[in-house]
Amino acid sequence: MKNYLIILSAGMLTFAASCASVEQENDTSALESRIDSLEAEIAELKTELAPGLAVLMNQNYDHLKKLEVAINEGNWEYADFCLHEMDETFEQIVDLHNNHDELVQPADTQFKAFIFPTFEQLEEKVDTKDQAGASQLFIELKTNCSKCHTANNHGFIRL
Repeated sequence: MKNYLIILSAGMLTFAASCASVEQENDTSALESRIDSLEAEIAELKTELAPGLAVLMNQNYDHLKKLEVAINEGNWEYADFCLHEMDETFEQIVDLHNNHDELVQPADTQFKAFIFPTFEQLEEKVDTKDQAGASQLFIELKTNCSKCHTANNHGFIRL
């Protein structure tokens, strides 16, 4: 009788453990499904609530105009701030609109080709407070922005 109770107890424990295992698998599966659903909702909200490409480009244009004033006035701290804000906006454009349907190539590829080489040189000139060099590179940056617009069938946007 004692052996029977031991075998019965062992069987019940095994059954309970397997039920718990199935329940845990179901819980894990439900959690994974919920995570997938939430990630899809986040992606949708990101698309719906994110500023559009034109909004971000206009934001960069505002910083570009302020950058010109800062360079002309020799306000290097403000010029550095404007460059930093522009850099953040470029990052947002890449993050949110890298493959925008109006771009002929991904934004990051075009920024590397048209913008970043001059932008990085301009940052150096601002850091060293080289007004003549910064002024020249600023003009070059504006020209390259317009070239990028032209390459993307938006040549009517000239800076």
